[in-house]
Amino acid sequence: MTRRGNIRSLERHAANCLERKKAIGAILTKEFLTEHLIRKQESANYIAKTVLSGALPPLQFGADLIISFAKKYGVPTRNVKESNGTAHVICQRSITCRKRYGVRNPSQAEHVKEKKRQKAMEVYGCENVFQADAIKEKSRRTCIVRYGMPSYTQTREYAQKQGLRSKRSSHHRWVESYLKRLGASVESECSDRCGAFNDELGRFMCPRPDMIVGERVVMEVYGDLWHANPKMYQYNDLIPVWGGPCSAQEIWQYDSIRQRHLEKLGFEVHVFWESEINNQRKDVRTRIKEILREHNWNTFDQKTSSSGQI
Repeated sequence: MTRRGNIRSLERHAANCLERKKAIGAILTKEFLTEHLIRKQESANYIAKTVLSGALPPLQFGADLIISFAKKYGVPTRNVKESNGTAHVICQRSITCRKRYGVRNPSQAEHVKEKKRQKAMEVYGCENVFQADAIKEKSRRTCIVRYGMPSYTQTREYAQKQGLRSKRSSHHRWVESYLKRLGASVESECSDRCGAFNDELGRFMCPRPDMIVGERVVMEVYGDLWHANPKMYQYNDLIPVWGGPCSAQEIWQYDSIRQRHLEKLGFEVHVFWESEINNQRKDVRTRIKEILREHNWNTFDQKTSSSGQI
């Protein structure tokens, strides 16, 4: 039988035909799958619809079939989310959107924008869903749970991705540096260690501590203005904080709730004021050493013994 006759014969064969399976197995080899799935970073769906579209014999390939062969040979595959981020999927999505809507992204199409505006007006009473107070509050609460901050743009991760300098104060950096010189284990601005918080706390502040030392010690560096140092401000003084002016008494109440919350989570909280670090640095050093002696004597003792007095 000629090659064309073989092809026609395979086209008529059932899906579980032995000859068809042999033909598919000859194409979907381990080398082929490794080349396209790993080296070229192509998805199973792309391989089925594009790479093998002109294969001979003209057999029907699906993504599930390619994935099953990849599992058989131990070749790793991507899930849908991972595949959507590959270059060829992004390119194909852009081509399809241009054909259908005349733009690269369907959300840029005028009829899609108008539909979103109408839906937002019906549900939230505003043209942009992100202008709705309910959505703003939900976004804020989600960011607090995930990052320990009301907004992702306030996190260190965002600053690092954008190439920005960390927003930690110089006083925070000094305390952190001194702790490390003493050999202490320090985690700065760590939100995942304090993810559990009560509803009252989550409404108006983030539970993320400044520094976690060891397993159960929290060190906070309070700015004299932002935390309304009681030695400098009266209870009814207005302080320009994030979200609008607030009285010193309200700030003290918030900090007290926040500190009690951290203590409920099993942490021992120590507060260092900006003015203390500026004017009484020797006393701050002594206090830090006393805390380390109480909670981490071995590490501190080894560090000071090997390098002398710090």
